[in-house]
Amino acid sequence: MHDQLDYFLTLYDSYLRCNGYLSLSAVGALLFSTEPSPTKVVLRFDLISIAELHFKMTEHLQSNVSQDLVWEICRPNNAFLVKRKSGGGSQFSRDPLNLMNKHSRKYAGFVNNKAVGIHPAEKGGVTLATKKTKHLNRPAVNKNEVSWSGQKSGPKIYKGIVNYTAKQGYRADLRQEAVARASAIRESQRPKKEDPEPKIRGSKAKKAEEKST
Repeated sequence: MHDQLDYFLTLYDSYLRCNGYLSLSAVGALLFSTEPSPTKVVLRFDLISIAELHFKMTEHLQSNVSQDLVWEICRPNNAFLVKRKSGGGSQFSRDPLNLMNKHSRKYAGFVNNKAVGIHPAEKGGVTLATKKTKHLNRPAVNKNEVSWSGQKSGPKIYKGIVNYTAKQGYRADLRQEAVARASAIRESQRPKKEDPEPKIRGSKAKKAEEKST
């Protein structure tokens, strides 16, 4: 905890120096001094917003990191990776923004700045999740979700998915995969019909059935 705090304060101190403000030690001296100062209130609120400044700094740093570099680092091992010994060592992904559940650069949602996910919704519907290009380092707030109820027809849902993604220039390369996944979800949500009992055909089969009963 103390190491994280020291690292955090070091970042903030560097931010103050780079922007021409007082150093962190000078700020602390003003805050804890007994002499009244009009800058103490401003600096106090400035220190309260350290977390917000930290997020801004990390967003700026992350935007300079190549997606290909992130993939090369996370490809051997990550939280979503599922390895199977069978099937020639197949590798899958549990990433919710991976349409095909394949461990690949194209479909990895945690690597790409733009990603698409299709999930079942309540009452037989479908939910479309897309990744925002802002706040990439804050996964809790960097998603947009749009849902269609089960009362909507399949073609209307597929058209809505295409309108929200491919037609707006958002990962047009995933258009076919997104529609296919939505179609599979809709098919799985349909109630299954019971198989009808086989009919007895032929006189011999009918006589054998009568004798058995």
